[in-house]
Amino acid sequence: MLNTLKNIDLEGMVFEDERGWIINPFEAASIPYDKVGNLHAVSMHPGMIRGNHSHPDAREWLVVFDGPALVIVRTNNNGPIYTLRSEEGKPAMI
Repeated sequence: MLNTLKNIDLEGMVFEDERGWIINPFEAASIPYDKVGNLHAVSMHPGMIRGNHSHPDAREWLVVFDGPALVIVRTNNNGPIYTLRSEEGKPAMI
């Protein structure tokens, strides 16, 4: 197994702005979308907002690794609003 491990160069794969950074690890590893779907890892600075857009044909999982954080999700323009509050040091997922 260890002979199949490789270090993946992330140079040019991480997008950063005032909100934090974001990367698509599967894209960085050249793993085709049709094999595993889509995954984004995101870092956010306190008080920042990320999103305000939708992926209507995607199934998405949101994992907050460390908080505190407030995640607000609407399934469509007129759908219900779901909220997730995470506490500092406690992961949460929707």
